[in-house]
Amino acid sequence: MNKFDVFMEINIGGLTKKKLLGKLSGAGIQFNKYANTLFDHPQFSPSTKTGKVKLIKISLSGLDLSESCSFDEFSSREPC
Repeated sequence: MNKFDVFMEINIGGLTKKKLLGKLSGAGIQFNKYANTLFDHPQFSPSTKTGKVKLIKISLSGLDLSESCSFDEFSSREPC
């Protein structure tokens, strides 16, 4: 299995929609009309479960890809 360098770890979940929007706004995040549409949708409900996500940066060659590809091509790729 590949070893990836983690550059940031973030906490996710555990906030109400109102608190999440407040935190994003407080961090200077700006929303376009599509983001507002998503947040306003009645089925959008942030998870009450908390967790941590590790973020990595990796090049295409680090994923054994030699040239660019579409997201569909990338996501349908068989695991190594």
